[in-house]
Amino acid sequence: MLEGLRVVSFNPEVYDVLPFKNPYTEDGNIIYTAFFIPCYKAVYQDGYIDNRGYCDTVKAKGYYDKERA
Repeated sequence: MLEGLRVVSFNPEVYDVLPFKNPYTEDGNIIYTAFFIPCYKAVYQDGYIDNRGYCDTVKAKGYYDKERA
């Protein structure tokens, strides 16, 4: 894991990242780690979500590819 990502992953509150209650540690203790959601999972613009709020990830990936270009 990249060292910078490791720091963020194990200090989610410090970096304003969504924390996840992680019970799957080697010693069984519960820790809070970062929970990352890909940006293309949540494009809340007309044409990318349906009436239920479901995001079309194929179209959303295309949106971000276009934005990056």
